[in-house]
Amino acid sequence: MAKKFLSALLAVLMVISMVPMAAMAEGEFTAAEKVPTLAVGANDSNTDAVAAIKKAVGASNVTLEGDQGNILWFAMTGLGADNYSLSVKSASGAELLGDKYVGYDKETRNFKPTGEKYLIYVSLDNKAAGGEGQQVNEDALADGAYTVTLTNQDTGRVVATETITLASTESGAKWNGKQTTNAGGIEFKVASQGQFDKGLSDLQTGTPTFNVTSAGTNKWNVEVGGASVKYVSDYTDFNGTLTQEQHGYYLGISIPKAVNGNIVSKMTLPCLDENGKPDTKDLTADVFTEYNDSYCDLIIRLGETAEEAKAASKAIKLTYGGIAEQTYTFTFSGLTFPSEKVEAKAIDGTVLGKQTSTIQSNIVAETNEETKTITVTGTAYQVKEAWTEYSGSNNTGYFVALELTNPAGVAMQLYSPTEDLWKNIDNSGADKGKILTRLDNLKEDGYKGKIKVGANEEGGTEWTIDYSGVDMLEATTDLQVDAFDGLINLEGSSKKGSDLQSDITFSRKKANNVTTISFRGNSNYIPKWTQFSSIPAEQEGNYIALKLTADGTIKVGESALTADGQLVVILCESNDYKVNVTVTHKNAENQDVTDKYVLDFSAVKRLPAEIKGVELAGGNTLTGLMPDYKDGKIVLSGMVEPKSSNENLFNDGKIKIDLGEDNKKDVTIRFIKNGDKLEAAADPAVIAGNTLEFDTSMLFIKSANATDDATTAAPVPSVSETIPEEQKEAAKEISKALANNKTKIEEAILQKYAYEVSNNSAAKETLVADAAKIVAENADKVPETLKVNIEAAVEDGLDGVSTIVQTYAKIDVVSVETSEDGTTSFEISITPMARTVVSTVADPSKVQLFDPNATEANANRRANAIVVKDEEVKIGESTKVTLALPDAYKAATAFIKHVKDSGEAYVYEGKITGASPRILEFTSEHGFSSFTISAEKPVLDPSSDATLSEVKVGEYEVTKVDNAYTVKVPEGTDVTKLPLTLTATDSKIKGITVNGTAYTEGMEVDLTTAATIVVTAEDGSTATYTLTADDGTVAPPKPWENPFTDVKEGAWYYNAVKYANENGLMDGTSADKFSPRVNLTRAQFAQILYNAEGNPDVTWTDKFSDVKEGAWYAKAVIWAAENNVLAGYANGTARPNSIVTREDLVSLLWRYAGKPAPTGTTLDFSDASKVSSYAKDALLWAVENKIISGRANGELDPKGNAQRAEAAQMLMQYFSNK
Repeated sequence: MAKKFLSALLAVLMVISMVPMAAMAEGEFTAAEKVPTLAVGANDSNTDAVAAIKKAVGASNVTLEGDQGNILWFAMTGLGADNYSLSVKSASGAELLGDKYVGYDKETRNFKPTGEKYLIYVSLDNKAAGGEGQQVNEDALADGAYTVTLTNQDTGRVVATETITLASTESGAKWNGKQTTNAGGIEFKVASQGQFDKGLSDLQTGTPTFNVTSAGTNKWNVEVGGASVKYVSDYTDFNGTLTQEQHGYYLGISIPKAVNGNIVSKMTLPCLDENGKPDTKDLTADVFTEYNDSYCDLIIRLGETAEEAKAASKAIKLTYGGIAEQTYTFTFSGLTFPSEKVEAKAIDGTVLGKQTSTIQSNIVAETNEETKTITVTGTAYQVKEAWTEYSGSNNTGYFVALELTNPAGVAMQLYSPTEDLWKNIDNSGADKGKILTRLDNLKEDGYKGKIKVGANEEGGTEWTIDYSGVDMLEATTDLQVDAFDGLINLEGSSKKGSDLQSDITFSRKKANNVTTISFRGNSNYIPKWTQFSSIPAEQEGNYIALKLTADGTIKVGESALTADGQLVVILCESNDYKVNVTVTHKNAENQDVTDKYVLDFSAVKRLPAEIKGVELAGGNTLTGLMPDYKDGKIVLSGMVEPKSSNENLFNDGKIKIDLGEDNKKDVTIRFIKNGDKLEAAADPAVIAGNTLEFDTSMLFIKSANATDDATTAAPVPSVSETIPEEQKEAAKEISKALANNKTKIEEAILQKYAYEVSNNSAAKETLVADAAKIVAENADKVPETLKVNIEAAVEDGLDGVSTIVQTYAKIDVVSVETSEDGTTSFEISITPMARTVVSTVADPSKVQLFDPNATEANANRRANAIVVKDEEVKIGESTKVTLALPDAYKAATAFIKHVKDSGEAYVYEGKITGASPRILEFTSEHGFSSFTISAEKPVLDPSSDATLSEVKVGEYEVTKVDNAYTVKVPEGTDVTKLPLTLTATDSKIKGITVNGTAYTEGMEVDLTTAATIVVTAEDGSTATYTLTADDGTVAPPKPWENPFTDVKEGAWYYNAVKYANENGLMDGTSADKFSPRVNLTRAQFAQILYNAEGNPDVTWTDKFSDVKEGAWYAKAVIWAAENNVLAGYANGTARPNSIVTREDLVSLLWRYAGKPAPTGTTLDFSDASKVSSYAKDALLWAVENKIISGRANGELDPKGNAQRAEAAQMLMQYFSNK
């Protein structure tokens, strides 16, 4: 820590000449003392009182008049010339001082010092009931503690507070009292300014918070948070002799000059001695620095790195007057530090006289901050002639030149293994961050080097630079491989390597005279490439383009490489994504030597094809199906009809997946009814690398009462009846503009609600009867043809009319603001509606509505439909809104203020396009109500919502009563470090504190005592909550939380997936996908059963030629084979990637169960004849034990592919009934 040197704080208390009750010191006021101090005591004799006063304030001569004894005294300094008062209150709040405590001749209880030092004393014998006319209130005088308060009456501020405990002896004849002040948790603040050659903003931003908690008697912990600190590299004036103190993280704080009127007399600060070792330094009053008002500024060095600073603790000891020394231990993990993540890139230029292109190529460095590792790949070329500019005698070999940076700018060091020391990396100038590494020096360490973030010899954060993936070419005969991004040399092809791939890197490893070159990166799916091959199966897929060079003859497989060196590979599972290459060259004896290479592409990420769209295919027999492709899912919509023979069965849907380049794939969709909804599965489930997913939320099963059709209709704009007269003309222009066919609400959303309303419609005969009533009521207005047809439908049957639901938006213009330049803003109310009509036409686009309110004679002459119901539709999801703007709205921008009926308000930014009319587009994210469109962004009133929507403490149950939360933990749980997650209802809150510390997600909270949570709303209002731990009962196990977005509650396989995942049998195909409709492979099911056994140890054997050691499924397949669960094929393969059929899956599970004998001999299914002989007993056993059942069509489907959902169902049936 560092300090500013100042003038002395304390002056010797001058001799005080005392008079009864009140005494003033002579002399002028000075500005030397800014902090009032208060000492208090009680003595049964004047002599003892004088001695105590001298000791308390350091006076050399104190005189008390009279000898009455039982003196209660108050010695004060630093008061200034203001008016003050004293108060002495008991624990019950009774005032001890009487109304004459400042003098019998005084009419006020206030006093005004006339010097820098002031003393008041009273005799406890001068007492009366209520203190009336006396110095002491007899009613309040008793043994016990009293709180003494000194108040500046001119400012109303309490300037000092002390505690005194009075005790009497000899039946109250003698009184003594002792000051019992405890410093408590004092209030620390941010420093007022920087020090030495740095301003405070050079060190930190924001205002730090200080959470002070007790750590025992006279000990306190101070958790510092809130602020952000910066790395400082040149703080030379902080410590002119120790360079290690001249860089790192620093924090400016202020320490109170006084506590309860007691001025600080000594500070003990942590520091480093002349050798840089931890030490402490005592500072006394005469060397304290200038004060920031009543605070002392300090700069604390936290550490060299963020890791070091977060782990640091700094103890400061403070002594205030006669108060016992207090120790405050500061920690800083709550501060925000800049990122120190090291990034590396290859140097492109000159290093020590050499062009880097002569020593390296394709150098890529990837950083893993979690493991503190930088992985370097690419090629290093052997430097065979002495590199004289490179230091050291070993100046040939392989070199890599990198440039290192970290966002914080922390100085770094490089470890030299040959010298066994750390060397500073330049932190400024042209060579900032540059390092040159001789890989040969790292061979014994597995080609791994070390750097350190931090410039000091001790401490810092170590990082590993892993060069083991660098391709070190010894000779020109070595096969050199580069990703090829240029034009590919195929007749008639215009494709480039960059069309096929991105971010391709590689590394090589030699073993058993074979060099394996392993590739990483991305391979794009090419949907159609006829020039690549005449074989159709090879005309689409994932490809890699390379350039191969070597001094020799290169062969790929058995074929010689073309002269251009280009190699394009299609990535196929059939060859394990590997290609064999040889290079034949002459050795020193002029003999042919052949070097073997394997190009391994198994780690290349094979990206799926981009789906351009979907469409119905020919032969689709599912009436009412409409497909679309949106946000990575096939959206199925429409009102589909079940089979006439069975309302629970549906015809398959047929669609085409458009991959572009005239490549469309046929897909069959099978439907499963789940309640009143349909779920869909694709066959095949994967197209061009895409696992097909469906959104069936807009797919409805047509009910018996559904209307004949359901569709959307144009918006209906109008002018509100309540609009002021002066706004009506402008409002009519807006309404006219909105009537343009460009105005619309997102049709897919409206269509969904049209289906929903249609499906919940009344029976057709009811709707027609309602229409007939309306016709009768308006007989003189309804066109004759419409009237006749409606009446005929009632009398003779319903075939002559159609029932149709039309969803549309009702748009009312509510208000308009105009200026000389035209319309500046306007408010509209949008209400989604659904009308049910009975029409004499079946085509919804030709519907002409009858208007009973029309006044013109011919208004309804073309009407062919009666509206029997018009109802509001509540839309909650985000919906795109498109409005045609009036010409009078000339602004280039539009902001939309959305005010809901509940009063909640939101602001959206719109997009304006086109001309005459200009079109405004925005998305309403909170339903529909009132929208104000204006050129200037509106300012919303700040929210007062300070509620919490969720409180989570680890995995434990949390309950709430009013504003009190309780977490139930098992008995014996350590509640001092429980992870806390808080969610505010309103995202716009100003902040949350927990026990005074700014909340951060996942922070640890100590619930030894109840925690206080304060939420500050956007408008500054607050809400306070408590959080308590209760270990009286053990919380029940945490219920399974479904991580899979494609497994919905209510799906037939939901419980099965839950069981399989909860019991560790099956994981998802990704973090949030289970892929229930994806087919299962032999390897995957072997792994499931291996998981069920607890993954026992396996002795590796080369049992199967297509199961390689190290493959993710290898141990599971070998275990399954050894335990007679999985059998291989005659050619010695296991075919781990083959799809499992339903009978295969049951057979595997049956063998795992020990081949139990079935009781029956007949499978009662229509396709039982299709069951393979090897699977019959297994299927009999599975059916008897309800492990498998038939499909919805009554077939067992033994040859059908087993999907993951079916596997989960069988596993649950087997293991839960085991």
